[in-house]
Amino acid sequence: MNSKAAASRAAPVATSRSGSSWRMYGRFGGKVDDIAAVVASAARSGLKVMAQNTGHGAAPVPSLDDTVLVRTAGLSQVEIDPAALTAWCGAGADWRAVTTAAAEYGLAAQAGSAGSVGIAGFLLSGGISWLSRLHGLAVNDVTRLQVVTADGQLRIANADHDPELFWALRGGGGSLPVVTGLQVASTRSPQSVREHCSSPSHAPEKSSIAGGAGSWG
Repeated sequence: MNSKAAASRAAPVATSRSGSSWRMYGRFGGKVDDIAAVVASAARSGLKVMAQNTGHGAAPVPSLDDTVLVRTAGLSQVEIDPAALTAWCGAGADWRAVTTAAAEYGLAAQAGSAGSVGIAGFLLSGGISWLSRLHGLAVNDVTRLQVVTADGQLRIANADHDPELFWALRGGGGSLPVVTGLQVASTRSPQSVREHCSSPSHAPEKSSIAGGAGSWG
């Protein structure tokens, strides 16, 4: 059994072959441990790993030859801590899910301009929201990251633990490890702000382009 086939059996991935090129795809139903297992297996097999965001971040990807494509859409959980004024979000969550959950506690977060925007790509790239003139870039509100590094290890990065990785990810994009979860600060906001952030404009968009943006995440 060659290394590509071995990697495909080590964790829930699918493979296809075209000529001499192998392509491998991973889909996960909210299990971070599965992603860690796939990344570790890819490292042992000499394969590359590419993470694909959800929402607007589900853009076309380059060649996937000898590459495991990890889609994080299944990591869509959102947990609000109203006492700490934070939201813990899986990397596959979109902003409509986050703002709707936060609004129930009188909170708002620096969301993207549409509900179908995925939080991970938006935040890791900087994030200009409706509230940025008041609060700055949305990435400044990221207080903790859960990631899978190239060796398949699940790690937490924040200001006190792995601070250099934490610094690099906040604005540097998600190309270093695979980001699986983010903790985001929220603020107590007037009802008008909460209603705007969770308004129908934050519902999944319908589009005939690429099968509809709402179907990407």
